[in-house]
Amino acid sequence: MRAALLASSALVAAPAAMLAAANPAQAQSTWLGLSANYRQVGNWTSGPPPIVSGQSAIFSNTGSTTVNIPAGPGAISPDSWTFATNAQDYVIGGADVNFSVAGPGGGIVSNANSGQTIWIKNNIGESVPGVMVQVLGNSTLFLSAANTYTGGTIALGGTIQAGKDTSFGTGLITLDAATLKGDGVHNLNIGNAVSANNVLAPTSTVDNTGQKLTLSGDISGTGGLVFTDSSPGAPFAGWTVLSGTNSYTGGTAILGTTVQANNSSVFGSGDVTLDFGTVQTKGSNLTLTISFLPIRSILAA
Repeated sequence: MRAALLASSALVAAPAAMLAAANPAQAQSTWLGLSANYRQVGNWTSGPPPIVSGQSAIFSNTGSTTVNIPAGPGAISPDSWTFATNAQDYVIGGADVNFSVAGPGGGIVSNANSGQTIWIKNNIGESVPGVMVQVLGNSTLFLSAANTYTGGTIALGGTIQAGKDTSFGTGLITLDAATLKGDGVHNLNIGNAVSANNVLAPTSTVDNTGQKLTLSGDISGTGGLVFTDSSPGAPFAGWTVLSGTNSYTGGTAILGTTVQANNSSVFGSGDVTLDFGTVQTKGSNLTLTISFLPIRSILAA
C-alpha cells in the first residue's frame, strides 16, 4: 500500500527515486547520545558525526533524547536522518541542516511507529534541489522552523505539525490516512499545494489546534478531508480557512470546528458533512453548490 502511494506521487517520488538510485551506498552511523552534542565523535557508532555528503544518521532508542547541533566549524549537510520504528522521542535543535540527497533516499525519514513525537527545531534546507521529508508510521514529526527544502512532504498514517508558515518547505504535501496540524500557539498560513490521497484508511485530518489555520494552496486528490480542533477550548476555539482552488473528490467532514470558505471551490466536488461544525463564507456573494449533510454524533456522544 505505502509503496503504491509513493509511486502515485508522480510529481515528487518518481524523479526522486531515480536520483536516489544513482547515489552510492551511504556511510550510516547510529546515535549513541552519550551527550547531547551532535558533533561529538563519541556520540556515534561509526567514526565521525554525519555532517557531510555521503554520511547519514540513524536515530533509534538509545542515548540522549535531546540533540544539539553547535554552529560550525563547517555546515551540516548529511545525506539523511532516519528515525527507526522503535525510536524514542527526540528534540533536535541548533544549527541549520542542508541535506545532500534529493528524493525518498535522502532528507528526513521517520519510520517511528509507536506514537512518538520527534521535534526538529533546526532550519531544514538542502544543498541539492528536491530534498524530501517523509513520515511513514504512527508518530508525530513537529517541524517548528522556517524551512526551505523543495522536494515535498509525505505523511502516511502519521502526523505532521507546523510551527511556521513555511515549516513544510515549498513542495507538495501528500496526506494519506494522516494528520496535518498547527502548533496550538500560532496562527498559520500554509501555502503549499496539498494532495489528499485515499490509498490508506482512514480519511486524513486537518487540525487547527485552537488557532486560525489557513490552507492557501490548492488541494487535489481522490481522498477526503476531516477538519477538526483538538485544542482544550474546542469546539470552536479555532477555525480553518480554505482559499485555494480545490479539486479533491473524497468529500469533507467538519467536526466541532468552523471552516471558512473563501471561494466557491474550496470543498472540491464531494459532499460536506457537518458534525457540530459550521461553514462560514468570506463576503456575501459567494455561492456553494455542494450538498451539506448535518449530523450530531459529537453531541450524541
